[in-house]
Amino acid sequence: NADDVRCTHAATAGQVDEEQILYCMSRGVSRDEAMHVIVEGFFQQVFDRIPVELVRETLSQTVQTKLGFGNEA
Repeated sequence: NADDVRCTHAATAGQVDEEQILYCMSRGVSRDEAMHVIVEGFFQQVFDRIPVELVRETLSQTVQTKLGFGNEA
């Protein structure tokens, strides 16, 4: 369930901010796509620090698949 996606950073953990989701939805973005964009943005900060492209892409695909985001065409 996309509502159960959890993000962790340093010593904190929490669900995706409902206000961010609602903001995206108020701009015409679906709830699922809003979740995807928010979570992807969170992880992108980490992926951007990986200098090896193959490792970066593999990790990104793995995370998206684990979160249920890797099934889009």
